[in-house]
Amino acid sequence: MPKLFCVSSLVLRFAAFFHATYLKYQPPMRKFFNKDMEQFQHLSESEADELRGEFKNALQIVKSLFGVNAFKRFYGGDSENPNGAWEGKKFNASLYDVMMGVLCDKPKNQVYAALDLVREAFIDLMVSNKEFIDAILLGTSAQKRVRKRFDLARSAIDEVLKHHKPQPRCFTLNLKKELFAANATCAICDQHIHQIDDSAVDHIRQYWQGGKTIPENADIAIVRGHVVISRQPRGACSTLAAMTKVKAVGILTGEDTWLFGGPQSFWPRGINVHVRASIV
Repeated sequence: MPKLFCVSSLVLRFAAFFHATYLKYQPPMRKFFNKDMEQFQHLSESEADELRGEFKNALQIVKSLFGVNAFKRFYGGDSENPNGAWEGKKFNASLYDVMMGVLCDKPKNQVYAALDLVREAFIDLMVSNKEFIDAILLGTSAQKRVRKRFDLARSAIDEVLKHHKPQPRCFTLNLKKELFAANATCAICDQHIHQIDDSAVDHIRQYWQGGKTIPENADIAIVRGHVVISRQPRGACSTLAAMTKVKAVGILTGEDTWLFGGPQSFWPRGINVHVRASIV
C-alpha cells in the first residue's frame, strides 16, 4: 500500500464519510476530514463501538468480494486479454471511500446471499459506466464527483440487494427442543450434550455467509466454546484444537492483531489508530 494511504488516514476517511455522509461533503478533502476529527475527538463508548462495528463490517465484506484486489480498479477485456485485468498495485482511494461507505451498514447475511451479484455490480461500474469511471479517476475531490460515484454505487448495490432480504438471526425454541430430542450430540465436536440448556442451535451454512434460518440449515451444538469454532469444518477438530486456530480481531484498539486472522490478510498488521487523531 502506498505510503500516502497509511492506515490512519484511511480510517479517518471512513470516519468522516460515516459521520457526515457524502451528501454533506465539501471540498477540500483535507479540511473535510479534519473537521470531522475535531467534531468527534471525544467519542462516547457507544459512538466508538458503532464506528468500529461499521468499519469492521465493511472491510470484511470487501475482502470477501475482492480479496487481494480490494480497492483496486478492474479493467475490461480487449482482443488481447478478453478476461480483463485488475490494477496491479495502485490503490484507489475513491473506490475505498465508495465501497466502505456503501457496504458498512449492509447486513453480512444479506450481502453474502448475493455475493457474486454484488461483485459483478461493482465490476460493471468500473468497466461500463463512464460517469463512475470519471468520478474515481478525474478531479476526484470535487463535490460533484464524490456525489456521483457514491450515488451510482449505492443505486447499483441497492438494486441487487432488494431481491435478497435479510434472514432472521435466531432459531425457535421449539426447533431447539426437536433437534435436542432427536440427537443430543454436538455437531461440531461430537460430544454428548447432557442438558438442553447447554446447547444452542447452529447454522450449518453460517448466517454471515448468507445461510438461512430454516430447519434444513440447523443443527445442535454445545453453547460454550463454539461461538467462533462453529465456522471451522464440522467434526474436523476438537474444541481445544479449533481454539488455537482462531485469532482475535482488533480494530481501532491499538492491539497487535491481524484484521482477518492471519499475516496473509490484505489489511496491514498492527492497526494502532484512535478516533481522536487528526490529519496534519
